[in-house]
Amino acid sequence: MSNSTPLPPEELTVLQQILATDTASLSIPELVTRGSSRDESEVRNALDGLGRREFVVVLESESGYDDAQGPFYAATESAVDYLKRAGRYDEISLWYGAFDAVSSESRSRPSPEWV
Repeated sequence: MSNSTPLPPEELTVLQQILATDTASLSIPELVTRGSSRDESEVRNALDGLGRREFVVVLESESGYDDAQGPFYAATESAVDYLKRAGRYDEISLWYGAFDAVSSESRSRPSPEWV
């Protein structure tokens, strides 16, 4: 799959939500919570698609993580470049604003090196 092919809506939403954090990373439970009607299977499918494009990578928390939370998925620089080229990067601010007030979970979330 080409990195210039438009992202399916669910993959675009998941990618933008990951980037709408201070750490550019979220776990599956966090992504499920942030989706209005999304279940874990839909999130996993979106992450698989993003992984095939190399738009997300799996990060392990430096301090470990709660087994219920699982690994963290971080956006890559190529994902940011794609969103900018597609004119969809600025939409991240909408997600950031929506979750900023409730986002306290970043305390133990890892971050990719480019952030």
